Order: sequence, then structure tokens, then C-alpha cells
Amino acid sequence: IGWLWVIAALCVRSAVANVGMTPMRFDVYAQPGGSPEPFRLDLVNTSEMARDVTLSVEGFYLDERGEMLLETATREKRPEYAPIFDKYSAAPYIRFSESQMRMEPGEHKTITGEVTLPPSARGEYFALIVANPGLSRLESRTPSAHDIRISLRLSAPVFVIAGTKKPSDNEETSYIVERATPVRYSIQIDELRVEFPQKDDPRQTVKVVAAVDNSSNGHLFADLTALVRDATTNRVIERVDFSSHFRLMFPESKRVFVGDILSPLPKGTYQVRLQVDTGMGSARDTEVTQFGVLEPVVGLPGQMQGIGVLSVDNDRVSLAEAPGGTARHEIVLYNNVDERVRVETTLEESPDGGGVTLAPKQFVLAPGASRVVRVRVRVPEDAPSDVRDYQIHFTPYDTDGRPFDGGETKSVTLVVHVRPSDPTRLSPEPRESENAPQGAPLPPIPNTVSPK
Repeated sequence: IGWLWVIAALCVRSAVANVGMTPMRFDVYAQPGGSPEPFRLDLVNTSEMARDVTLSVEGFYLDERGEMLLETATREKRPEYAPIFDKYSAAPYIRFSESQMRMEPGEHKTITGEVTLPPSARGEYFALIVANPGLSRLESRTPSAHDIRISLRLSAPVFVIAGTKKPSDNEETSYIVERATPVRYSIQIDELRVEFPQKDDPRQTVKVVAAVDNSSNGHLFADLTALVRDATTNRVIERVDFSSHFRLMFPESKRVFVGDILSPLPKGTYQVRLQVDTGMGSARDTEVTQFGVLEPVVGLPGQMQGIGVLSVDNDRVSLAEAPGGTARHEIVLYNNVDERVRVETTLEESPDGGGVTLAPKQFVLAPGASRVVRVRVRVPEDAPSDVRDYQIHFTPYDTDGRPFDGGETKSVTLVVHVRPSDPTRLSPEPRESENAPQGAPLPPIPNTVSPK
């Protein structure tokens, strides 16, 4: 019997398993020593057979290399992490109205969870909500003597913050949060270096290695942008991709991020400019390093895409909201060239669209810089259940207002799923929920599939 985890957590926007779960992230604000704070999750049996679904809670942590450590296994195998789980695990504080259920094919079920914090609770706590739909037979296209079965478990993170909710006068949120411990955000790049491949390495690429320190007393989502520049021509040749990493950084933690320069590098001198941004005010840092290439590096040019003036963290965004609700998202836009760029943002709506606002609509990006564009979608009270498509266009101009050759407009597809109206829908998230994870898919959790 084998297990395969599918994580709908931290970064990804969708996942496929025999059971579906929404939302795919939970932000719960609970008062220490106060009444249980409720939250709701929706389950659906997406398979063609009835399933016995089990809900559980598992504490987790990310080590320095970004490897996900699950509390149950780690406490036994790596006891040095026990004090970290004692400090940050939310698992002891979460309960469900129902944790075991029989679900028919296509059946939907709403479960209420509760978070109860002890009077001594301070700061932040983290866990995964795990839905286990039981075993499924692994179908093979070729005859096999083995009966192989796997369990596709889906999990989503829950972030618990000790604090008190108070009514808000802001029409966009029903309450604000006063934390039990005031939060301060700070992040630094401790080290930036490059590593050259050995001659016998199958992957002949130069690696960019960044050591990042989150000295905050709150979690952050680190958005890393590294631009590689030819120091002779002063032209940007590539933006390094760090998407194989979890962006989440736990409070007071250090992480090492590694990305590959895929471009071939002839002999010469090159510069790497790394920017770490978190979307939390001044919690950002920049570092520059220069290196020389004495022997050409082959790289992986076949896997490269031509770098344009602008690029985005995700060129397709899917949101879901009920009538009368407001969905939000943040798009990160990057300037890939060595000059200042003025950007204009425009929205192309579907015939039944509307209710989408973008901010800011015009701005200037410094060389190699990035900027968050906030997207807000207000769904009318009388909107029917449907899917609405939008195109968001980012057009760059030089500082004299001239367009770049070929237009160079970068577009993002926005898909809004209007859910059926739900009168029991919980209040919108407070302002602090804007520190939400975006970005690329997670690295897989190691899995084993073995004959029964």
C-alpha cells in the first residue's frame, strides 16, 4: 500500500485527488483563552465510488532547505525539531464537528472546524488539514501481477493567529485584528553566491544560491527575483526561477533558495541582482554579486523562454466567489531590462463581466524591480452561477512615453467562478489576510507506491 500526498497548500491554486476541499487555505484569528473560533471547509467526493473520508490535522514546518517536515514523523525521527513544533504547531488547538464520514459519488459536505487557544497563546500557529479518501486501485495500461493501491490525500494549510477581532468601519472587511503580540516584519539576504557545475554533472548550469533570514516574529511569503546581467553589455539575459521552493518562511527562520541560470554563459563577467520582497511594507532586501566565467557553461537553452521587457509570477489566475462577495488577488510584475519602464494597466472584460478593479493602474518600475498589482473582483448580489473571463494587459513604455519594439505587452488571464449563493458564508477575511501565498506549485512530498 502506498500513499501520495497532494498539497493544496501555500502556493498552488488547484489540485486533483479523489476528494476536493475548499478553501485551500484557512486563516483563523482566535482570542487566547476565549471562545472557540469557528471556520468552515467544504468537501466533495470527486470520484465515481462511495468513499470513507477521514479528516485530520498535522503540524508542519519547513527546514532551512525548504523541505516540509510533518510533525508526527519528525518528532520521532528528528527529535531536535520537537521544540519548534511545541512552539508553532496548531494541531492541538483544532477540532472538527465531524472527522469521519461516508460520502457518495459527487456528494458535497460542509464541516465546521473550531480553534481554541489556551490563555498563554501568543504569536502564530501552523498546521495542515488533511482529507484522506481511502485507497484506490492504481490502474495500469499494461498487465501486472501486482494489485497496487494508493491513497491520494489532499491537504490545505491553516494559519492561526492569536488575537482579538474588532468591528471595522472599512466596507471591504467586516473586522480588523488586534494581535496578542504586535507583529514586526523584517527580512534580510545573508548571503548571495553562485556555484559552478562539475565537469561530470549532467546539468551544466550555474546555480544561484541565496541565504535569506526572516527575523520577523510573523510568517512571510518571500518572493525572490534574480536578474542575470552581462556586465560587458549591461543587458539582462535571464530571470532566475526559484519556483520549485515553498515561499512560506516561518517566524524567526532562515532559508536557502537555489535557482538555475539556464542560459549558456560564454567567457566573461556577469552580475546577479537579487531582490527579496514580501509585500509587507519595508520587509524587503536587495543584494548584488558579480562573477567571472573562465570556461563557457553550456546551460539548458532548450528549456529557456525568451525574456521580454515584463514578466509576471502567474499568467493565469482563477478566483471563486459567491454573489455579493469580493475576491482578491495580487499579481507580481517584473521589469527585466536595465532601464526604467513606465507601465500602463488595462482590463479587457467579457460581455457579462464588470466589477473588477486594478491598483495601481500606472506606475514606474526601476531596472530589475518588481511591483504588486492588486486585483479586486466584486460579484453582484444577483449574479448567476457562471464563469467570467477577463484579460489584464500590462504595456511597457520607456521614460519618454515610447512603446518598446513589438509592443511587449504582457497579459494575464483572470477567470472568476461565481459560486451558488450561500447565506451561511462566513465574513470576509480581515486585512491581515492580504499576506496570502501566491506563486508556483509546491515541490512534491516524497511518496512510496508499493505492491499490496
